[in-house]
Amino acid sequence: METLSFLEQRGYLQKWGKETYWTITMRGQVLVHRKFFKSFRPITVRRQVDELVERAAAVNTAIRFPDYVTCLKVTSKYPITVASSGISIAFALNRKNITEEKYEQAANILRRESNEKFGNIVQHIFYPHTAIRKFLKSGSRILKLEQFSAEEIQQLQGTIIFEDDGTSKTNTEASSV
Repeated sequence: METLSFLEQRGYLQKWGKETYWTITMRGQVLVHRKFFKSFRPITVRRQVDELVERAAAVNTAIRFPDYVTCLKVTSKYPITVASSGISIAFALNRKNITEEKYEQAANILRRESNEKFGNIVQHIFYPHTAIRKFLKSGSRILKLEQFSAEEIQQLQGTIIFEDDGTSKTNTEASSV
């Protein structure tokens, strides 16, 4: 009852009819639908960034991905010293040095594994990039990933945390992820 009285004083609830009935006010509705951002500790954010770099290296050596990550650049404040709701990272992809046939084969395998319905040809063609982005993010709520071209990413302000020129193992010597 004390909690209800407190919420009524704040304007989130109002009495409705009888003494023991309450209804939510417009202000309460706004609070209910308000988006709250979780704050993550610096050590958690750093761990997620380290795991992202490992996943980028895995993409570059895996046969199943037809593209490789050329650059990861932190566009948020770096190094990570304070708690935050996330970290913005730009990434660039480039095509692996494989034949057109192997590229399409890898892309088709990714499309089949996804079980996604493609609404248009653009989604179908660029799905390998989407699959790599999903793998890099791996469900993390901390990482805010955005894809750029190699030229655009060089123009961005930030700190490069991963760079690859495409010389890593990508063909028969590569491990599958």
